[in-house]
Amino acid sequence: MPTYNRRTHLISLYESIIDQQSSDVEMVVVDDGSTDNTSKMISSWIKNNLVRINYIYQKNAGRAFALRKALMEASGEFTVIMDDDDLFVPDAFALIRYNLEKLYKYRHQLKELAGICGLCLNKEGGVIGDTFPQDEMVSSYYDIRFRRKISGDKKEILSTNILKLNMYKTFDNERRVPTSTLWYSVSQDYDMIFINEAFAIKHYLPMGMTDKNRALRISSPNSHIQTATIMVNTREHASILIRLNYSIDIWRYYFWGGKFPHGQISGLRLFG
Repeated sequence: MPTYNRRTHLISLYESIIDQQSSDVEMVVVDDGSTDNTSKMISSWIKNNLVRINYIYQKNAGRAFALRKALMEASGEFTVIMDDDDLFVPDAFALIRYNLEKLYKYRHQLKELAGICGLCLNKEGGVIGDTFPQDEMVSSYYDIRFRRKISGDKKEILSTNILKLNMYKTFDNERRVPTSTLWYSVSQDYDMIFINEAFAIKHYLPMGMTDKNRALRISSPNSHIQTATIMVNTREHASILIRLNYSIDIWRYYFWGGKFPHGQISGLRLFG
């Protein structure tokens, strides 16, 4: 989890983790230069030793750098990305373990399985966005989002090694890389099992990432060119319209100051 000046919200997330009473969990927290005594609070958690914590402090560089650092430092077999204002639902870890066992049940699929993807709840307890068309659905992130048009935040629990192999690039002075860049990259070679169970609760805070999205997109052109290039080159059978939209995105962010991805785009894929 990346964090920046969200000490109060981190407390709730931490409590939702220790309430699970699991001994095989590691919290990897990258503090992106907080000035609200986050480090002192987490030091006390480490002393309490209720959960294993890997705490890293870095000079403020933005969520993209903090999240990348956290993922690269993760040592567990599977990883779940949590924003600092997320919470785990009660018994989330038991649900996650139970559903990860299904990876063996479906191991003979044509594409290797990277992990599982579940639902998120809002603070009122309702499902955010759509549920999946069926439970235990084996498919790709691309298929779920673009062909089946499933909306809303979801919670992915994926192989740590696969995430590291598909890690996004960061760019100087660009603070945002969409997390979906990871999922788009993973979906080129891997499927997931989509589960109609809620693993987490999301809170959308005023002036959080959701509120700042447009400004962050404009100020992070190369990060978005990276995402669009993955989508233009997707190995999935993408529609011409989807590829055209992402091709337009490449040009849009190029005119906003990004570097054109010369030599990285397949013309055959671009035009179907």
